[in-house]
Amino acid sequence: MVVDTHLHLWNPETSETPWRQGWGRFAPRQSFSVDDALAAMDQAGVDRAVLIPTEWDREGSALVGTAARRHPDRFTALGSLSLRNPLASEEVAEFLDENDLIGLRQIFLPAEGQSILGDSALDWLWDALDAAEGVLMVWAPEQERELGQLAARRPTLRIVVDHLNLGMDVSVTTLGETIDRISGLAAHHNLGVKASALTCSDGVSAPVLARALRTVVDSFGPARVFWGSDLTRTPNGYAGELEFIRTEAGLGAQDADTILGAAFAAWSTPQAHA
Repeated sequence: MVVDTHLHLWNPETSETPWRQGWGRFAPRQSFSVDDALAAMDQAGVDRAVLIPTEWDREGSALVGTAARRHPDRFTALGSLSLRNPLASEEVAEFLDENDLIGLRQIFLPAEGQSILGDSALDWLWDALDAAEGVLMVWAPEQERELGQLAARRPTLRIVVDHLNLGMDVSVTTLGETIDRISGLAAHHNLGVKASALTCSDGVSAPVLARALRTVVDSFGPARVFWGSDLTRTPNGYAGELEFIRTEAGLGAQDADTILGAAFAAWSTPQAHA
């Protein structure tokens, strides 16, 4: 089974499905629908996908949740919450349940060396996800230390780090530095990493990316490394992403198959990482 753990859907910008002000410049196209996703998956032989809302679509969590509800054999979904105001655990659980979500995907951008992950400001969120046995997918560039602290404080919280925690602009130097830091988190057995959007790394050759990925796989083991396409951003489409994992990365057939699907299918169930 091939499982894409990073596939965005979003609505067109309308009065019924408004976008967040200023975020539209990041949208690569007007919309990407359930039908668009299914067509691309069927053509490439991708069996299932984890759907993730975009930052610009205010109704994105409802969109991906509805898709998962209507196509349970093809999709699971994660939502996104505003973190401005704390919510009770019951409110978070209701949000997940109403939208058929297995957890949350949140972005934490670095801000002059400060990270909200490193203090108690989000204890309400971790409490809620722990209680709901939900998955947390997180992209937090340059905040590996804080991610490690979170994993240590919350050993039952299942954390998945997107894109190997690489930033948007990847060079050979930043790639090596990030891989060293992210590999240092492998001791936290409740934390896995996504080999997602790797072919989006302009200016870094496939052999260099392959060595970086193998370093992560050696650190975490293939059972905690999960493939994701970020299909609407990758320049090479599903064909290029799958070719990289299966052939160019030099992983071996068994490890490649694990990373392409079996790993996340097993690890995403409650208690599987313990």
